[in-house]
Amino acid sequence: MAFVETGAPAPILVTGGWDGKIRFWDLRQQQPVKEESLPAPILDMDCSTSPMATFLMPRGIALYNLTTMSPVGNLDPHPQVEFQLRKVANFKNQTCVATGTVDGRLSFSPTNGNAQLSQQWRALSSEDPATKAVDCFQCNMVCMAPSNVTVITGGS
Repeated sequence: MAFVETGAPAPILVTGGWDGKIRFWDLRQQQPVKEESLPAPILDMDCSTSPMATFLMPRGIALYNLTTMSPVGNLDPHPQVEFQLRKVANFKNQTCVATGTVDGRLSFSPTNGNAQLSQQWRALSSEDPATKAVDCFQCNMVCMAPSNVTVITGGS
């Protein structure tokens, strides 16, 4: 869940859950102002770059405009991202979305839909030089610095 004060028509609470539903709440009412259904459970969301919000599903990203509370598009992960997406963070200038995966990859998906600009790499892993075995650690946190030049990740 996330509380959004700016970029929305009024302060709203946004929730997403395992039922695949996004709900927009005006806290003065008992029922959601709007409810949207996605095809999969909501694993994570980032509403910090209002009016754009991203909702993360196991294999996709839904983009929403918080001003109109309506979808504006979907993003697919980089083709080399094979496993489930886990965490999401928006670039502060709303040009790109960073996602972390269960196998420790970090992926960048441009919001303009240009898949050729997407990138990915294994961010949370270590390799044993003697055996060449790679240990991968799932991404438990992704966040963007306000300057858009630094991504912070945390793994297990």
